[in-house]
Order: sequence, then structure tokens, then C-alpha cells
Amino acid sequence: MKVLKKVLFFYFLLTIFSLSVQSKEFTPIRIILHINSNISEGEYSLREISNIAQKEGIEGVIFTDKALLKWEYGIWPLRRIIKKTVEQPSVFNYGIKNYLEDISRLNKKFPDLVLIEGLEVSPFYYWEGSFFKGNLKMYNWHKHLLVLGLDEEGYRNLPMIGNIRGLAKNFSFFKFWPLVIVGMGILFLNKKKYKYKDFQGRIWGEPLPGLNFLGIFLIGAGVLFFINNWPFSDFRYTQYQGDLGITPYQEFIDYVGERRGLVFWAEPEAESKGEFLGVYFESRPSIEEFLNTQGYTGFCVFYDGYREIGRPGGLWDRVLLEYCEEVRSHPVWAVGGLSFEKGDLAKAIKDLQTVVLAEKKGKSSVLSALKEGRAYVVRGIRSLDFFLEDFSLASDLGEEATIGGRLSADKEVTINIKAKFLRQDFSEVQLKLIKNGKVIKESKIETPFSASFYDCNVKKSKSYYRLEIKAKGLHLITNPIFVKKVEL
Repeated sequence: MKVLKKVLFFYFLLTIFSLSVQSKEFTPIRIILHINSNISEGEYSLREISNIAQKEGIEGVIFTDKALLKWEYGIWPLRRIIKKTVEQPSVFNYGIKNYLEDISRLNKKFPDLVLIEGLEVSPFYYWEGSFFKGNLKMYNWHKHLLVLGLDEEGYRNLPMIGNIRGLAKNFSFFKFWPLVIVGMGILFLNKKKYKYKDFQGRIWGEPLPGLNFLGIFLIGAGVLFFINNWPFSDFRYTQYQGDLGITPYQEFIDYVGERRGLVFWAEPEAESKGEFLGVYFESRPSIEEFLNTQGYTGFCVFYDGYREIGRPGGLWDRVLLEYCEEVRSHPVWAVGGLSFEKGDLAKAIKDLQTVVLAEKKGKSSVLSALKEGRAYVVRGIRSLDFFLEDFSLASDLGEEATIGGRLSADKEVTINIKAKFLRQDFSEVQLKLIKNGKVIKESKIETPFSASFYDCNVKKSKSYYRLEIKAKGLHLITNPIFVKKVEL
């Protein structure tokens, strides 16, 4: 009896404490991200993109122009001298400082929009085959990551192929070895068949043509290798080391994470093959990297991220379960990436948006919401018209949490869902409530609706719930809400 009283008293205190804490009110902000302007591969200027987005009712734009579009192949052993380089417009060419300042100025011209800078980065590619045999091939250029939330210096030092500053590890005196060759060449150049000094003190001698020629050759070779070794540093990796697996991507993710930035896998299921300027290229889907890298913020579930990863029971659920089982230190969040370069921007905006739940309307709040998973993705021709008013959980301990949040429960949680079409009511939608990768509730319901479901089966130490809503011209995916079981 005494034990029961203690349990009830503890439960009472916990409930009172939970109710006394006011849950935060979040502001839904509809944004678009993963857009290229004409600074890199895009058709529209930053200003034109902002103007079109505002007309379509968008409240925030995250620009992710290509950081660096540069491919280089050099012939061994003078790869930095005898080389072919192809370079196209990118942020690094335009100037990182200029890019950041342009977006900062636009924020003042569009006060109703939250405009945020970011970059699309291909950290690594590698070569196989031979230029001379005609079978040269470039791999993995199209494995892209989106980077947000860094400062100018952080972007400037991104570890990616083509960015010497980002890949240089340490200064190496060994790289000065060509000076030894130059010194030997000078010695051979001064070699004489015989020497004598005349009465005026001048030294005369007959040259040795063979050794003199060797001296000239060694001096020339030494100078070439000296130039080739610039900037006299060791590098994390190069494009000539073959397939390095997840290593370059994990190092990139770690770099961004150490600087409190955000990094998302873009189009992780996309595959690319083709030929460009006589060189063949191939990039396989980033499935292995998605599964085996750690610490990234999330991925673009649309486009090219749903079929294998984002679907119920897919690879996203697998990595979320790894987080619940403490195999991963961070959860993985979903966003929607337009991957837009050219075409009808207004049409693209109507098809895909990410709605973030921010504490207030502003850059830092939007980035914070994305980092903490307070977002849902909605796509389809009716996506702009659909509004998810509530997806939240309430536990039997009196705690509440919304998308991206966490709460504690003993045995039971209540799932609350409320949604509507802003201009077209009385449409049927299909709900899928997903728990730990499995659909536990599936129903059809007419909008507008407000529904509650109960789960009395909270058993695992940590679980999660996420939601999918489908209708004609609509597909919505939320980020998960996590539940920690507390034994009373």
C-alpha cells in the first residue's frame, strides 16, 4: 500500500510539473529549398527567384547554388601541370563573400521573405581507366550534399575535391625534395673535363657535354616537380585514389557538424550516367552513404528519396530505429528539395514545399527548426492548398510534443491529427500512422478533420511516430515524434 501511494504521489507531481510547463507555440513557415540561381547552373537570378516565390505565397527560400563545378584530370607524375581542367560558373567562382552579401541585401528588399544562403556540394569524385586507352571514367560526381548555416570562412574551407584550402592537412617539408634534384643538376652543369687558373685568376676548363646536358635536364625536371608539388601540403584525399567508400562524405559531414551547420543528402536515390566532353561519368545512388554515414541532419525525401528510403518500412525507418536503439547519436530528418535549375519555377513551387515550425519568422529560427526536425514535407498540385494544423502526441504522464519533439510515457500515448484544405474542403484523404517503421493505423477521412488515436502499447525504451497523408494531387510526410518509456 505504501509503495502504491509513493507511485501515485510521484505520478501526481510529474503531471503537475508537466502541465505547469507551457508548450511552445510554433509558427508554420512554408519554404522552398535546393534551388540554383544563375550564379551557378540556374536560369533565374536570386532576385527573380525571390519575386516568384513571394507571388506564390512562399515565406522562405533557401538558395543552394553549386559550390564548385570543376573537374580535373592530370597525367602522372606531373598531375598538377599536365592536366585538363573543365570549370563552369559556381559560387566559388562568383565569390563566397559576394554570394552571401547578395542574399543579405535581398533580405532587406523582401522583408516578408526569409532568404537563407546554402550550397550544393559534391565532396568527392574519382577517376578510373586511362586517358591514353580511351576508357577514362569519372565516378560519383553526382553524390550531392546540401550545406546550410555556415559563415563565410566555413564555406570557404569546405573539404571537397577542387578546393585546395579545404583538403590540405598540413605543410610538408618532404614536398621540397625537387630542390635536391635541382642542386644535383647545378653540380653536373658545373662539371669540367679539366680546370686551370690563368695568371689573372680566371678559371678555365673544357665542358663535359654529357654531364652538362644531364645537369640541364635535372634542373628542368626539378623545377617542374617543384611547381607540381605546390602548395607543399599533404591532402586528405585526391581524385586519383579510387573509391574511398564513405570516408570523404563522413569527413565532410563531420566538418559541417563541428561548425554547427546543417547537411542534407540531396536526391539520395538518384542515379546518373552519361558523357560530357568525351569523358564518361557515372554516379550510383547514395544509399550506402545514407546508411553508413553518421551525424548528418537529414535528406531530401522528395525528389528521389522516397522509393527506397522514405516509404513506410524503408531505409529512413531503419536509421530512425538505429537512433532509438542508440546506434546513432542523431535522428535523421526529412525535407523537400526542389533540385530546380531551369524551367517553370512557379510550377515547381506549386509541386513541393517544406513547412517548418519555427519559434518566429527569421533565419536563425528556420535553421533551428530544420536542425531539430520541426518540419513536414508536402508535394503535389494541391500541396499549397493543404494545411496540417496539428500532429502531436500526448502521453499518460501529461507531456505533449509536436513534430520533431520528444516526450515521456508510461504505457499510453494519444495521437492528435488535424488538417484541412484551405480552399477545397470535403476531400477524402488517406492517413497512415507509422510507428517504428510499421503502419499501425490506416484510414480514409474527409477534410476538414480532427482525429485522435490511442496507442496503449508503449513497450520499447524509445519509439517514434510519423505520419503520411495522401490524396489526389497530395502527398504529405512529417518528421517523427519520439517517445521515451518511463517505468513507474
